[in-house]
Amino acid sequence: MHLVTMMMIPEEKLLDSEFYKPLIHWSRFLDEELFEALKNKKLTSPQQLQDWLYKLCQAIFKPQNLLFLACPNDPTKFYPNPELKLEPLHFDCFEFSGKVIALALMHEVQVGVAFHPVFLLQLAERHISIEDLRDAYPSFYNNKAKHRFHDDDEIRDDFLNSVSEQISFFRKGFDNVFGKSIVELLSYEGIEFEDLNLALKGKLNLGERTHVNQGNNVSDPLMSQFLKINRQRVNINKLRWRMDRRKTLGGGITGNVYRGYADDGFFFAVKEVQVENKEEIDESKQETDRIHQDVKEIEHDNKEEVDKIKLEHDHVQQEVNLLCQLSHPNIVKYYGTKEYKSKIHIFLQLVSTGSLRQVYKKFELRDSQVSHYTKQILEGLKYLHERKVPHKDIKCANILVDEKGCVKITDFGLARVTDLIPFLNSRHGKIHWIAPEVIKKNKEYGVESDIWSLGCTVLEMLIRDFPYSHVNENENLQSEVENGMLLDHLPNYPLSENARDFIMKCLQVDPKKRPTASQLLNHLFVKDSGF
Repeated sequence: MHLVTMMMIPEEKLLDSEFYKPLIHWSRFLDEELFEALKNKKLTSPQQLQDWLYKLCQAIFKPQNLLFLACPNDPTKFYPNPELKLEPLHFDCFEFSGKVIALALMHEVQVGVAFHPVFLLQLAERHISIEDLRDAYPSFYNNKAKHRFHDDDEIRDDFLNSVSEQISFFRKGFDNVFGKSIVELLSYEGIEFEDLNLALKGKLNLGERTHVNQGNNVSDPLMSQFLKINRQRVNINKLRWRMDRRKTLGGGITGNVYRGYADDGFFFAVKEVQVENKEEIDESKQETDRIHQDVKEIEHDNKEEVDKIKLEHDHVQQEVNLLCQLSHPNIVKYYGTKEYKSKIHIFLQLVSTGSLRQVYKKFELRDSQVSHYTKQILEGLKYLHERKVPHKDIKCANILVDEKGCVKITDFGLARVTDLIPFLNSRHGKIHWIAPEVIKKNKEYGVESDIWSLGCTVLEMLIRDFPYSHVNENENLQSEVENGMLLDHLPNYPLSENARDFIMKCLQVDPKKRPTASQLLNHLFVKDSGF
């Protein structure tokens, strides 16, 4: 397949997330072999490479497309948009942008854009002056100085915080291609800031200035995770589909999951969530009308209630749309939602083999097997947490395993979705995996609660039972969970030293003392899995 046929970027101007979708769509069809050909300069048609990288960079750096903004004093120089309302897909796009720019530099392709010093300084982890900020984004400086801040240092810090995540993901993509960081290129290879810009504009060959080790560090070539998951496109609005209710794939307080299939032979999972709807409200109000005399007031209340439910349903759609932007080998893919009367159907990637709970019920898992599964769960959590998406319900029942032993985290983000639905908001489920700070409802909690739940999940796999399974649910369970007393019971379980230490690190009562998913990937329990 020719590169030109892979280009999915439309000519018309697209705004918001509509712009990013073509980039991701395109990257899904670029396989690892083609990436190697790009990286090692083995393409049969250099002109195709030139055209492809040029067009892609022009699309990425269009100021109208919101990822990057042009400097008012030099429209050819760009920096990340500090006022972009970040959604999960944006992180992938910034990482993808870093890879594209690195390929353009590596292949000496003139793309006609350059980086503003503010951007370059941040990529190189160097100090930024307030003068650089004023030059790059005068309106940002003026607005902050007028309304919020009076000190230049505060304004600069606010700007840096607003673009730090964009910079981090761009740098990650860039480093992945070169096999070394921008910091190393600038610090140790004799390359100056302006050299990068000159190379991008076609006025300098980096090979003349330095011997860059291009290496073979392609741990994640051009978002290759898209090649590891189901590639099918699902246009939910046009999908002609059916659902097999004869057997549930899973279920819980958020709803049952069934197998679905489309007329074109595409299989998927459907989570069916029962909610209130307008028809139910109308029926209940008709009964109320017979009792109350003030009909007008009742009709007004009815309209407000209907509007409220409609708004809640819209929020559910928005939340699932955000989840649809996420894609990783170790998380289940979301496709979208549809409403039907009092039900919301959430369409998901089908993983029919079963959950980790079903696995450990059938087989006694060795440490090495649990470690292998744990590593994959951590990879998925790392991806979610980097994108500010907590799972909030990690347990073996929500970890699926496909026929190749690949872990797929499911139900991530659904806590946010079901919080918007009154019918589900008052539910009471099992609390065996819940972190102490979650039980204490007066305290805010974040992704750290997932780490606690992960510790409980690892223990669950090893002992083949729920955490706190020995505790009477009706009497002491709430107190034990709230006070984080699971640690006190660990000595009673026959665990290996590494497994015990891993679980103990996860089960720190103080959320701030728990390691991150990224840090836990370096724990001996995970690294010594043998897989």
